[in-house]
Amino acid sequence: MKRAWTLTRLEIKSLFVGFAVPAGCLGILLAGVYGLYSGETSIRLQQAVLEESPKLYEAHQSYVLSRAPDSAPAGDLLYYTFLHTHHEPSSWAPFALGGRDVHPFNLKVRLLTLEGQLYDSELTNPMALFYGNFDASFVIIALFPLLVIALTYGLISDEEESGAWKLVLAQGPPVAFVLATKLGVRLGCVLALAIAIVALGGLRFGAPWTTIVETAAVASGYLVLWFGACSLVVAFRRSSPFNAIALLTLWLVWTVVGPSLANVVIATAMPVPEALEVTVRQRQGYHESWDRPQGEVMDNFYRSYPSYASYPIPDDRFSTGWYFAMNQMGDDEARKLAEAYRATIERRQELTDRVASFFPPVLAQRGFNRIARTDLESHLDYLDSVRAYHEELKAFFFPIVFREDPKGSVDWTGVPRHWHSDVGRARSSLDYVLVLSLLAAALFGAGFLRLGARAAATT
Repeated sequence: MKRAWTLTRLEIKSLFVGFAVPAGCLGILLAGVYGLYSGETSIRLQQAVLEESPKLYEAHQSYVLSRAPDSAPAGDLLYYTFLHTHHEPSSWAPFALGGRDVHPFNLKVRLLTLEGQLYDSELTNPMALFYGNFDASFVIIALFPLLVIALTYGLISDEEESGAWKLVLAQGPPVAFVLATKLGVRLGCVLALAIAIVALGGLRFGAPWTTIVETAAVASGYLVLWFGACSLVVAFRRSSPFNAIALLTLWLVWTVVGPSLANVVIATAMPVPEALEVTVRQRQGYHESWDRPQGEVMDNFYRSYPSYASYPIPDDRFSTGWYFAMNQMGDDEARKLAEAYRATIERRQELTDRVASFFPPVLAQRGFNRIARTDLESHLDYLDSVRAYHEELKAFFFPIVFREDPKGSVDWTGVPRHWHSDVGRARSSLDYVLVLSLLAAALFGAGFLRLGARAAATT
């Protein structure tokens, strides 16, 4: 025990002698703090949009209502009425922005055909999308491994090249024990930095302690895995330049090249119908309804909404009831294609989860996104809530439309509002932690077995 403490103390002292290691640790800590700030800035901009939406809706509704007399049919105004939906971010979303920078979070819907409206999104600078957002999860996923590599690539080779390795082993400790001590000191330093960033984010964003602990677990599992990979490379006892190139190549494959190639392969093997195709099919279904007999259009509508079959629909003039029935036919025509679009996305998501086991950065990122509720599943839940909200609007407005109530008789302040939050929809990421831990154990095991075999061969 005394030997272990002495070796650990000496390793800590030698590690922090000089300027390089403290500067690297400080740099990565500052990067993490900036990542927290950058993520918070992005979410604040989104929250500002969500907060302004009700005011914009009120102003728009007041303008639309002011353009028609009280005796005007209320249904005629619904073509111009936009209702806002809100996907409220979780408190931990600034830590891992996930898909919130590309997925719509504030869809504006009308009572018309729905499917095409689900895929509207704001214009975004394509260069910003290309480079992605700089958040704290990116720092842990992409930058921390570079610090790990810098601290470990010359773990044994530097001392072998300087002749100090033989002096260390002459004191009697086993090779595996020396390597474990060196790795343990560096692992403790790196984990302390990562957990500090997570804790700072928790204090800043007011996240639940369970969220902080779970995020720290994913980050720890991911970084331990990187130390396992470094131990395996170092165990081959090659030169420092060889170790550095090998580990940087591994970082490039795991972090950049591999996920990109996997995405291309998955997209080729499982193509997703374009959202535009769903929109086009929906619009075709709606426009073709103008040329169909009114009875055919209304029969299709009554199959979905039989309670409105008792309302008379004039056949000698245009009516808003018939108009919205045609819109419903557009959605019905696009339903199968929309379901196929959704099913394919979900299958690709499942396949991506399986492929992610070969690319730890992807695995860890998915874990962070799940905890922050910024993943694809969260976005699909939001789209489902928009569909449900559209049905609420129909339940509120269709009786008014089919009765042809005048504008002045409608309680416009009672229109249903939408607000979707992921709070209470937490999904555990412990499965990601388990996979990362198993991969780390396998890498550490292989590394120490290789080191033992090499030591036995040289004795």
